[in-house]
Amino acid sequence: MKLIFHRQPARIVHRVSFPRSVRRLALTFIGVFVCAVDVSSRTSDDENSIYDSNPKHLWNRLHEALFIRTAPGWKSYGIDRLDPLFWSSTKHLLVEPSHRQALAVLDEFLNVHGEKLIGDPLKRAWLQHDLWSLFDWSASPYRGENLVRERQELQRPLAIAIRRLALSRAEIASLPDNYARAETNILLTTLPRGLSQRDGDWVCVGANGSSPVAPEHVSAFGGRSVFLVMLRLPEGRRAAVSYLDQLRSFERPWAYTKQPGAARESLLLNPEIPQFPTNTQWGLVRRMCVIDTEGRVQPTPVTESIQVRRYLEMPPGTNSAIAQRLSFMQAQQFSEFVMSRRLEGLLRAVTKGEKDILFVQLHSGGMDPFEFVVPDGVAIEGPTRLREDELQSNVLQSCSNCHGRPGVQSVLTYNQTFGLTSFRRPPELVDSNPEQEAMVTIQWKHRQFDWGLLQGLWKDFQ
Repeated sequence: MKLIFHRQPARIVHRVSFPRSVRRLALTFIGVFVCAVDVSSRTSDDENSIYDSNPKHLWNRLHEALFIRTAPGWKSYGIDRLDPLFWSSTKHLLVEPSHRQALAVLDEFLNVHGEKLIGDPLKRAWLQHDLWSLFDWSASPYRGENLVRERQELQRPLAIAIRRLALSRAEIASLPDNYARAETNILLTTLPRGLSQRDGDWVCVGANGSSPVAPEHVSAFGGRSVFLVMLRLPEGRRAAVSYLDQLRSFERPWAYTKQPGAARESLLLNPEIPQFPTNTQWGLVRRMCVIDTEGRVQPTPVTESIQVRRYLEMPPGTNSAIAQRLSFMQAQQFSEFVMSRRLEGLLRAVTKGEKDILFVQLHSGGMDPFEFVVPDGVAIEGPTRLREDELQSNVLQSCSNCHGRPGVQSVLTYNQTFGLTSFRRPPELVDSNPEQEAMVTIQWKHRQFDWGLLQGLWKDFQ
C-alpha cells in the first residue's frame, strides 16, 4: 500500500522576542522537567539503584540487605525512604536468616573498604545517616526480648562503617542545598518560598533557646535531624514576632473546659488564648545531620522534608473532633515535600491521594506490620495478620491525627499535648534561627545513651 502525504501551504510565522529573564526561566523549567523524566525513565519503583545504576553494586546490596523490607506475598518496601522501616519491636536483622545476611554484607563492605567505591559526598551522607539510624535502633532493646548478643554483633561493623563514611566539615558545608534549588522549580507551586531568608516573612520559632522546639520529632528521630518550626502571618514578619510576644505574655494558658458530650471538665488550652489570623502558615522543616571525621554531629544544608499548614478558617471552640469531619479539610490546607534519592536528592511534592507507611518512628506504638501476627490464644475476628493493603495510609490526610484542633490549639509546638511537659506552662516561643535550633538538638543528642555507645566504640577503633 502506498502512502500519499499532502503538503500544506507554507505559512509565514512572525518571530516573537522574549526578554532574557523569561528565556532563562523557560530553560530552567525544561531542565528540571527533563531531569525528572530521565531519572524516572531509567528506574522503576521496585529497582534498587539508589547509589548506582547497577543493582548489584555493593552499596545497593548493602542497602537492600539492611533496609528493604517485605513479608510473605508482599512486594518490597523501603527503597527510597527518609527513614528505615524499623520499629521498636522489629526482629528483622536480629533473627535468621536476615541477621547472618546483614553481617555478611557489612563484613564485605568493611573488608574491601566499600566506602571508597563511591566518592559522591551526598550519597556518602545518605548512607551514613541510614547506618546511624540503624545503629541507634540496635542500641534500644525492645522490652522483654533476649537478643542482646545479636544487637552487639551489628553495632561493631555499623560503627566502623559510619566512621569510614564520615565527611569533613568543609565537605558537609558544601553539600547541595536542595531547598534553594526547589525554590527555582516552578512546578512546585505550593512550596513555601523564602524559608532561608534571615529577615523575611518566615520566622524561625524557638523554645527560648533551652530545648528543641519540636521535642517529639527530635526524640522520635533520634536527634539525627534538626527540626525547624516556621511561622508566617499574612501581615509579615513583624506581625509574626508580635504574635509570639502575645503568647508569652498570656497569663493563664490552661483552663478547665467542658467538651461537648463530656461528663466533666478537662484541662485544656484556654479558649481565650490569642489566636492568629486566617491564612497564617506554620511549617516544619527537617534538615539532615551527619557525623564528621572528628566524630561530631553536624547539621547539613540538605532538607529532608517540609510540611506546611495554611489555616483557611478558624472553627469555634477547642473540640478535637473536627479532625474527623470535613470541616478539618476546609479549615486547613496541608502540603508536604520530601527529598527523593531517585531524583538525586531533589525535593518533590507529595501528591493528593499518595499513600505511604506512616508513623514508623513517630507515635508508632512499636508494632512492626511486616512481622505482626496475633499471638496464639488471643481470640480475634478475621485474619491473624495485616493485609498488605492496610500497610499504607493517605499521607496528606494523616496530619488530622495530631493537628485537628482549630487554630493555635492545633500547634503542638505550643500545645504540647503529647509531650512530657503537658499541663505545665507552654514553652516561651521566641524568634530564633537555624543555628540555635541545631545547637539545642545536638546538645539533646549528646545526652542520649546511643550516642555515648557510638562514641565509645569509635574510641576503641582508634
